[in-house]
Amino acid sequence: MRNSKRLVVFSGVTHHLTKTGFVAHRGFVREIDIWAHLFDQVLVITRMGSDLVLADNVPYAEKNISIQILPAPFITDGWIGKIKLAYYAILWVWLCLPLISKNDVIMARGPDSIGFLGYIVSRFKRVPRFAKYADQWESFPGEPLGYRIQKMFYRSKSFGGPVMIYGASDSRHPNWVPFFTSGISKAEWEQAGDFIQKRPAPPPFRLLFVGRFVYFKGIDILLQALTILNAKRNDIVLDLVGDGPEKLNILALIEKNKLKNVTLHGWLGPADLSKRYEQAHIFVHPSRKEGYGKVLVEAMSYGLPIVGADVGVSRELVEKNGSGVLFQSNNAIDLAKQIVVVLSSDNLRKNLSLNGRSISQGIVLENLEKRYQDFVNIHLGNAV
Repeated sequence: MRNSKRLVVFSGVTHHLTKTGFVAHRGFVREIDIWAHLFDQVLVITRMGSDLVLADNVPYAEKNISIQILPAPFITDGWIGKIKLAYYAILWVWLCLPLISKNDVIMARGPDSIGFLGYIVSRFKRVPRFAKYADQWESFPGEPLGYRIQKMFYRSKSFGGPVMIYGASDSRHPNWVPFFTSGISKAEWEQAGDFIQKRPAPPPFRLLFVGRFVYFKGIDILLQALTILNAKRNDIVLDLVGDGPEKLNILALIEKNKLKNVTLHGWLGPADLSKRYEQAHIFVHPSRKEGYGKVLVEAMSYGLPIVGADVGVSRELVEKNGSGVLFQSNNAIDLAKQIVVVLSSDNLRKNLSLNGRSISQGIVLENLEKRYQDFVNIHLGNAV
């Protein structure tokens, strides 16, 4: 049964307007579709993307979802960017206050500035609020000042609502609610199981990375580790799926280290991406920090053992659940060592694969609706 209130989601996840309507990142869209089952109406307040529509952008399925686009600067780096952001923050508050009524519940989705706007607006309008912090909950080297400021508010009792986090529970902070989501449906999980049966036996051993080509994803560390491995063996290949601002640096590293066993695939649609998961033997996740990493759940659904960095949510999803092994973050030598550990044991890879399949099955999309409903009932209570 749907709640009679309207859920207003403040999020900086970029949207694009296509002939079929607004599209956004698949994981975000599917999550909002589920919230739309629980509330009569859902309003997403967000910004327009300036880049190309990526292959993983999809339209919303539910008809009770509406989109409100805010004007926003595309570049906020440096002092000039921060001055622009301050101006737009004032404009955003002025534009958003008339949109909110006493019948609304606000989700402030961090760490983006528009997400934090939800907290500010909820204070002005005095409506129920909760947050979802969709990035690494722990502090990390190089963490932007804006992220640290937002966490200061979300971690404090003064926030006045529960905060969904990708991390462990803490008895000192009962308003922190560990919550792991998935972009995988039950049908896709079952289909992934079929692909496992088609996986070619090694050699060669195929390593797979999927994600944006940005500094924090640590692709440079993975390429350094591959250079170390290539000096000792010739049975490994690496597939990189994705794109982003670090692409030129990645290509330069590949050329500098003469890495002939690396293939860049760009962004892939669902069918081609499934093929990459099918062909792979290990999923490598070398992030310097990690909020949630839906690709981890995606890889586990395909039965891929994970070699991930010892940061953020990887400790919860990978190490605690026995779906992979962790290496010391930023340490290419240790990454190479852990890859060899997994490659060297058929039994280890099988056990990690089975554990990953089990964990990913428990958080498929069909199970999320009940978990969201439980969250609303337990943590929002009389507020809704």
